[in-house]
Amino acid sequence: MKSDESSNIDEKIFRFLNNEMTNEEAKDFSKMMESDSDLKTLVESNHEIYESIKRAGRNELIQRLKLADEKMAPIDDESTRLFPNRQIVIRLVAAVTLLLAVSAIVLLSSRSNASSDKLFAEYFSPMERILPSSGRGLDKADQSDKAIEFYLEGNYDESIEILEEIIQAPSDPLMLYLATANLALGDQEKSILQLEQYLNTASELRNEAMWFIALAYLKANKQEQVIAYLNQIKEGHFYKRSADGLMEELN
Repeated sequence: MKSDESSNIDEKIFRFLNNEMTNEEAKDFSKMMESDSDLKTLVESNHEIYESIKRAGRNELIQRLKLADEKMAPIDDESTRLFPNRQIVIRLVAAVTLLLAVSAIVLLSSRSNASSDKLFAEYFSPMERILPSSGRGLDKADQSDKAIEFYLEGNYDESIEILEEIIQAPSDPLMLYLATANLALGDQEKSILQLEQYLNTASELRNEAMWFIALAYLKANKQEQVIAYLNQIKEGHFYKRSADGLMEELN
């Protein structure tokens, strides 16, 4: 087989084994194998190595490659057609190694996310009433009372709708209800933004804000930010004990 023809066959074998062919190309290549026993043997040999690579661990993979390399010692121009081509195996190894690496990253990420979700579920609970009922009969006061009642009942969507209408400044303590309502609904990114705005402008209820922004970052699986905010919660505060417990879980 000529060099350019061999390269063309190698390319087709690689694409066939790596599922890169279109349905029509794969069908045509299968017909070629049926009419060419040498080609069929070559594909089957490479397929065996490919499957072995996928099953092998990292160390075993290296040993198998060494063995495969020994088997691929040239014999003569025609007989080498019956042995897996070195370039095909190298490309298949690269493809499978990338697949294994990506799979490992996804697995580690999913485990990390699962751990963060579990901790969040364990530590998150909505705020209690931290602002006294206004009882002043003013429209805004009535609306804030109504929003807090919705919040305490777990009707977060209704609470958010009212809060977004009546909050006029990011330093408003009602921002804590708005941010934690979004957090309870799973929108940690919006919660983080609102809590950061609050912490940048407010002088009261800062420990509460730092506790909930730490939980929002936990939900977002950003451990460095979680620890940074937990460390800022003051000794003796209601949330300090929970913050210490969460820190132990993370370390």
